[in-house]
Amino acid sequence: MENCKNPVMENSEKELSIKFLSDISDIASDFIQSFGIKHEQATKGLEDPILRWLDFRLRCIDPRPRRILVSDKFPKTLPDNI
Repeated sequence: MENCKNPVMENSEKELSIKFLSDISDIASDFIQSFGIKHEQATKGLEDPILRWLDFRLRCIDPRPRRILVSDKFPKTLPDNI
């Protein structure tokens, strides 16, 4: 038996994939706009909103409480606010 693919099914999968990528791109664009991130689509490597959003998220450290360990070797004469 030959391995036959249904052309209608293949077209549906392609259309679904294109629609999915378009939706993700729209969502990323909304995030970029809501966070006020600069996004020039002419910037090489960041022209795609998804890549620009991921670039921002991977560089941005989420603000949250963190445990701080103080070294015994660190000078004790610095002000407390440092």
